[in-house]
Amino acid sequence: MGKAWTGVLLVVVGCLAVGAPAQNSPQTLLPLTVGGKFEYFANDLFGPGHLAARAAEAAVLKHGTNGFCDYGAGLNHYGRCLGAEEISAGINGSVKFGVDALLRADPRYARLGHGTLKRRIGYSLSQVFLIRTDRGGTAFNFGNVAGILTQSGLDNLYCARSERGWRHSFARVGTGMGTSALFQLLGEFWPDVAHGVLHRALPGQ
Repeated sequence: MGKAWTGVLLVVVGCLAVGAPAQNSPQTLLPLTVGGKFEYFANDLFGPGHLAARAAEAAVLKHGTNGFCDYGAGLNHYGRCLGAEEISAGINGSVKFGVDALLRADPRYARLGHGTLKRRIGYSLSQVFLIRTDRGGTAFNFGNVAGILTQSGLDNLYCARSERGWRHSFARVGTGMGTSALFQLLGEFWPDVAHGVLHRALPGQ
């Protein structure tokens, strides 16, 4: 199985482990307190499904000819690779939390849930750069962009030497934006998939 398809599989497995995202619509979301936003980001970092997904990512996607994350082969280097993944997630999440709390932005995905497929895809992808404010408006998603940029730059302090430098940083920015877009799409369509699977498995539900 190619890495791209393996990555998609890992995301799906991660969603199964975490559970289907809440079917939040812009009309039903109540503003989060700063404490509520901290709890939201803490779950992204320490929730069992998210931890399992990063462990699988380090074991599969980050394993290549030079071992895990280019650190080398062996369990000890897998540990270093997983540690680097956890540090990156912590940096990204901390920046997002700080910016969203400061700018009073709501980090939760507000699902559209209706309209044509094209409209829903366009809406979900736009949420990489747009975010709902605590007052129900729309603003630029500074938290998401700042988190990805900061993480991609600071990765140079602890990643393998072969993965350091501005070219690798830019590549990580692109990967981060792509991953963010994938999770926005999952937030929009995963409830539909889960609902369909449930109805096939449990007729009448």
